[in-house]
Amino acid sequence: MVAAKEENIEEEVPQKGGSFFKWIVLFMLFFLIAGSGGFFAWYKFLREPTQTKVTEKKETKKIEDTLGIIFPLETFIVNLSEDTGKRYLKTTLELELPDLGSKEEVEKRKAQIRDNLLVLLSSKSFSDINTIKGKYKLKDEIITRLNAILVKGKVKQVYFTEFVVQ
Repeated sequence: MVAAKEENIEEEVPQKGGSFFKWIVLFMLFFLIAGSGGFFAWYKFLREPTQTKVTEKKETKKIEDTLGIIFPLETFIVNLSEDTGKRYLKTTLELELPDLGSKEEVEKRKAQIRDNLLVLLSSKSFSDINTIKGKYKLKDEIITRLNAILVKGKVKQVYFTEFVVQ
């Protein structure tokens, strides 16, 4: 009977060779997960986004390349074309020109440009320029009229820096 008990005891003892292999696998998994997390954190938060900087430089260069020469005009004060004649418009314009040649021509033809703009602005009524749509239409008319006067250059855009109707 004693021999039977000793045999059962020896059979119940687990083998220790498999647990060492499990610890190595767990150790490798831990470092794999920690390394992946560290790489993700570096990539997402600490890395310098070089692609974004290049894109921003290109966009800035495109904007600078497309912006022409700005030529300010003196303030215009005109009576609006109303039945009562009590409303007036006070506006200041700046013209965007493509090059220096256009700027020189605008300076030479300044009297013609002012005369043409005074006639155009005084022909407008309050209802013509009261809305945003009306202001954009007025800008288009100014560009068309000024480009008809200019021989060598042209006006790319008109900017209102002051626009008061009273």
